[in-house]
Amino acid sequence: YQLMDPIVKHYLNHSRHENRHVILSNEVMRQRDFIETEFYNEFLAPISIYHVMLVGITDECGAPLALLGLHRPKAAPAFSRRDVSLVETVLPHLSATLQLMRTQRRLVERERVIGQLLDDSNDEGLAVFDGELNLIYTTPVAGAVFQGAIEFGPAANKDRAARATILRQCKRLGKACRGEASIRRTSFELETSQGTREILIDLAPNREGTDDYRYL
Repeated sequence: YQLMDPIVKHYLNHSRHENRHVILSNEVMRQRDFIETEFYNEFLAPISIYHVMLVGITDECGAPLALLGLHRPKAAPAFSRRDVSLVETVLPHLSATLQLMRTQRRLVERERVIGQLLDDSNDEGLAVFDGELNLIYTTPVAGAVFQGAIEFGPAANKDRAARATILRQCKRLGKACRGEASIRRTSFELETSQGTREILIDLAPNREGTDDYRYL
């Protein structure tokens, strides 16, 4: 039924063009038109929903986190501007809470992936990076091995080329892993200022179904 919800369609339009995050059903369509819709009669009316408030929750960059629906029965008064103001007051706190939950979930996932990679590496050198090649974790052996390939200065042409090669390999693996739950692996030789290194990349796919990768 969510694909039939006329209020959601209006909300998406208002949020996109007016940067509004709280929408009332009687603001975007006449109530008598709303109660004549198939969505209302087949879904809302049987569970005594008459007044609707939609609340869009976004992160600090404006990306959507959740869409919250608040409802009242016909016997209750319609949502007022005061109700909207109260919701807008708590919105930043709801956003912060959801972002914290997302961060905690990713930290748990990170620890799981690091543990799996450590098991697979048999205690050999291991370095773990995020999608931007920011170092998340490294063993002492890996720290020495990757010193030349990752920590490079402005004049280190070989090391800049090494980083570009690693990025290309990561992007290729990221696309190959899309939608999969298993870890992919590739290996290749890399010329760095420290000499030729054999590089093994383990890539854990992003479970949110995008081309992004989170761990190396």
